[in-house]
Amino acid sequence: PYGGTTRESLTSICTMRRMFRRRDRREKERKEEEEATAAEEEPAETLVQDEDDGGVRRPPVEMKNYPPPILPKIAKGQEVSFYLPKESEGGGDDENNNDGGDELACSLIRCSDPKCASTQTKVETGGFTVDSSKPVIIVCHGTQSWRNQMLLAYLAFRLSESLHCHTLRFDFTGNGHSNGKWRYGNFQGEHEDLEQVVRFVRDQMKCRVLCVIGHSKGAQAVLKLAVHEEERETMDDRIPLYVLLAGRFSLPDRLGE
Repeated sequence: PYGGTTRESLTSICTMRRMFRRRDRREKERKEEEEATAAEEEPAETLVQDEDDGGVRRPPVEMKNYPPPILPKIAKGQEVSFYLPKESEGGGDDENNNDGGDELACSLIRCSDPKCASTQTKVETGGFTVDSSKPVIIVCHGTQSWRNQMLLAYLAFRLSESLHCHTLRFDFTGNGHSNGKWRYGNFQGEHEDLEQVVRFVRDQMKCRVLCVIGHSKGAQAVLKLAVHEEERETMDDRIPLYVLLAGRFSLPDRLGE
């Protein structure tokens, strides 16, 4: 295939192999050098440092039986993860409730703009501070997914950067690091999870909810939340924007009941 005699062909093959080995060696050295440089350079802090969180439990980044998370590079201290205790009392009938799940795993990306440090609020539940003058966008995952799914993690990061707001994503009951029993469907239970997260943002973070985004099955919880938000007395109290990403085309009739 290389032309010439068999000896010439073998020589050409050996030469190509040496070239590939040298190329791979250079590429490996380059990557090692980049990793060493990245480890030495710490990202600049842009947020007010949190005080001692008093031993607040933090959800881990990875989760067994889920794909390894591919997360954006975020400045140290910009993202904080925490467990939100489930409320003991909630709406919905016994058939569809959350079976007494105790905690919802949450990850909050705080606005990294240095100009956003005007109104700091200490949030006791998560052991962190947040600028309550900035709005929050809530991101909901789909079926058998979780908050650290690559699309949602990057979406939350880019929204926080471009809109100068906070973004909060969480695991529905029985998904990711949120405990409780996973149930097929569970429309009412996931709606209750989302409503609790909205109350947490309003009551504890003292922030306005700018938008709620639902991906895939998460869009159903968002739609049901939108129906309930319409019952609030004034427009100022309502969430102004909802986004459905790859939501279902048709929904069960009982979803809005």
